[in-house]
Amino acid sequence: DSSSCYFEAQTNDLVQFGYSRDRRPDCPQLGTDLFVEVGSGFVPYGRSYEGNLPDVVRFPEALLDLRSQYPDDEEVTLLLDRGPVSEENLVLLRDLHYSVIAGVPLKGAWAGRVEGVRTFETAFNLNGTRYAAQRQRLRLQGHQFYFYTYYNHKSAQQEQQRRQRALKACQQALEGLRLGQYQLKTRAQIRARVDTLLQAHQVKTFLRVKVVKPRGQECFHLEIQPRKRALANAQHRDGRFALITDHQDLSAKEVLVQYRRKNTAETAFA
Repeated sequence: DSSSCYFEAQTNDLVQFGYSRDRRPDCPQLGTDLFVEVGSGFVPYGRSYEGNLPDVVRFPEALLDLRSQYPDDEEVTLLLDRGPVSEENLVLLRDLHYSVIAGVPLKGAWAGRVEGVRTFETAFNLNGTRYAAQRQRLRLQGHQFYFYTYYNHKSAQQEQQRRQRALKACQQALEGLRLGQYQLKTRAQIRARVDTLLQAHQVKTFLRVKVVKPRGQECFHLEIQPRKRALANAQHRDGRFALITDHQDLSAKEVLVQYRRKNTAETAFA
């Protein structure tokens, strides 16, 4: 697991500005990696790193350092969240003879693989929740992996409802702007406020907003249109998430159960 802490101070070699998990982008921060044994909470390895390094970039150094300190460890499975996962890092894990169960970021080629699943081959209940799952074989630079796409109907409904509420709230906020008054007199000022609202409601991907002033008129107004393709893609991803592992003998349910053991490590980290 990884975490960070921010400082109301100056930067130095380690304390740098970067993506802030604490939602304090105005403050420089320090990153921390811990490898935690999920059964006992024991920490065999930890390190601090520069606050401007994203997880996917700094993870290989931590992994190589871990292996150098424990060169004889065998049959170790690392449970990873989405942050450090990339094709290169998965291959490195297997090159170092680590097994892995990891969350997959829903972007790029990973997102395309998840969206490409049309039917699910298995279904199961876990802690009162119904899941469907589909397994695909995936070969990365000579290593065999198994890519699991999961779907939960209730989560899909909740995600769609949240997105609809956010879109409605953002549209109301946009329509309520007093264009031509206060700090909204120029196109640049209006555009900046529009971008702020789209980001605040997390709907910039789903709405296209144009600032227009018809010829012969003095006032600006907004043209608001939904991005239909982005909305359709998001709706198709609703309720879906993906895990990847090199374990061949685990069922879809067992992979999910094992992956959730990382919560023990996160608790120990706290």
